[in-house]
Amino acid sequence: QASDLRVIFEPVVQEVVKLVKDQISASKVPIRAVLLVGGFGASNYLKERLRGAIDPAIQIMQPPNAWLAVVHGAVMKGLAQSAPDQLTMVRVQNRKARKHYGTEWRVRYDDKVHAHLRNKKHWCGLDGCWKVYTMEWFIKRGDAVSENEPFFTSFVWTGPVAQGRIKKIKMDIYADRSARDAPLVRDENVSMLCHVEAEVGHIPENLLQRRKGSDGQSYYELNCKIEAVYLSASTQYTLVYNGQRYNSVTAEYV
Repeated sequence: QASDLRVIFEPVVQEVVKLVKDQISASKVPIRAVLLVGGFGASNYLKERLRGAIDPAIQIMQPPNAWLAVVHGAVMKGLAQSAPDQLTMVRVQNRKARKHYGTEWRVRYDDKVHAHLRNKKHWCGLDGCWKVYTMEWFIKRGDAVSENEPFFTSFVWTGPVAQGRIKKIKMDIYADRSARDAPLVRDENVSMLCHVEAEVGHIPENLLQRRKGSDGQSYYELNCKIEAVYLSASTQYTLVYNGQRYNSVTAEYV
């Protein structure tokens, strides 16, 4: 029955409508048309639902043989990779990120910025100041990202020498799935996307950087980077320390 089919497809239709609206919003440029491709893209029901959900000035198009779009795209990409100069028919200069992507840092507490986090501040013996955890977004929703070009974010991993040598560097990558400006702190709308880590226990002790803290103690201070590469259907995050790449993790498409 039609009612049964509607119950089955409604969650999918709602998700497609949401993704299309989010993509239009994130683009921050005038959109003239939405092209529906793939098997489900040929659905008139989906087309009408989209027509009622987005700006009427935006044309909704269903190209002929749209169900072959995925196959055509795969063949075109394969040809372009085998002979970029001769066989590239379509070039994607960049794409717009659908979400905010970043990680959580400790930053120096500033009462003008972090007053609402006053009860979460903690003392940093290394730098001799109050600090709080905030989000550091290396890609924001709507930013242009180029395929296959690595993006680096630097951070410092520290720890008191008295507590034992650092054996592992760890970092969580987060995504904000809501349609809003990038938040200052992690909340219920910010979820962990993936986890990257590096085993550094094999590195000789004398090669681990140290610094004397304001409290007189000695601290390890390891300068690291997160490398993010945005591919055609996924993202890849790698932790880099001392020029060596560790633990690449593949996550969702931006």
